[in-house]
Amino acid sequence: MTTWLLHIRRIAAVLLILTLASCTQPLIVTPVSSPPPAATATATVRPAETPTATPTRPFLPTFTPTVGPTPRPLQGTTNILVLGSDRRGTRGTGRTDVMIVIAVDHTNRRVGVVSLPRDLYVNIPGVGQERINTADVYGELRQPGSGILLVKQTIEQNLGIPIDKYVRIDFEGFIQVIDALGGITVTVDCPLHETWRDPAAPGGAVRLDFDAGDHHMDGRTAMWYVRTRRQGNDLDRGRRQQRVLMGLKNRAEETNLLPQVPALFNALRSNVDTDLSLLDVVSLARLGVELEASDIHSRVFDFTMARPYRTPGGASVLLPNQPAIRQAFDTIWDAPDVITSTDRSQRCP
Repeated sequence: MTTWLLHIRRIAAVLLILTLASCTQPLIVTPVSSPPPAATATATVRPAETPTATPTRPFLPTFTPTVGPTPRPLQGTTNILVLGSDRRGTRGTGRTDVMIVIAVDHTNRRVGVVSLPRDLYVNIPGVGQERINTADVYGELRQPGSGILLVKQTIEQNLGIPIDKYVRIDFEGFIQVIDALGGITVTVDCPLHETWRDPAAPGGAVRLDFDAGDHHMDGRTAMWYVRTRRQGNDLDRGRRQQRVLMGLKNRAEETNLLPQVPALFNALRSNVDTDLSLLDVVSLARLGVELEASDIHSRVFDFTMARPYRTPGGASVLLPNQPAIRQAFDTIWDAPDVITSTDRSQRCP
């Protein structure tokens, strides 16, 4: 591999690392549904219609913007959306199977991180009830280049989190970022032993064999680790994603990549899709190296915040519990650090 290609890969590593450098935990926000105003009876010259019985329907969430003089915690932060897409190549569309909101509180020098489950069943504007990870696809199909806009609208309308900036990277780019760093060390909380067929894998099969503890992973292994759902579920993926982000941040600091940001920024623009400016990246990088682990707060979805649900079409999704999500988001600054928040070692699947 030429020196030039290695340089480009290290450049690609920087934007994702520095965007995440100021935060390494996921967090989640959701608005509260407001009940519709009660109808009042009025006199009429026509005979009142006899109401008809409405069949009982499965509970579906309603989404109403939060109203009130006091902003919720995640409405007063700079919110950066990090998307990992399964899109192949530079064309076409893909589902965003990794969705993480990084909330930066510059005033109080702290960060919140929230992973959004890909199967969360929400209302996508102009589409209807669908998995949240399909919003990017629907937006791109509607008008090329508008996928991110629809993702932002979907998150804000359903979860009450306004998105200020975004970073989108496909999984091949994710692999290159980690390989450019020489791999990362991930703290595995629950043993993971899995094998499945994959034509793209060496020997045509993927094998994951991890006991609890620290493990060195190259890019492709880290991708398999964050994406597998054969052991656990969609919520477990969110936990593993945060642990890989922590490994990325730690490795970036070890290799001292931050000083290279200004020189590498322009090259990164061709490898990662983002609306972050150079000043944004430098600011985030500076904050990232100054933060202690206790300044990074993580929220992870659990089954009190979303429950399994089967749609009328037979799809398995997660139905959001709005009051529980709101409570979790509104207390984001009381949440523990990433490793503590994502530790499931006492109740492994």
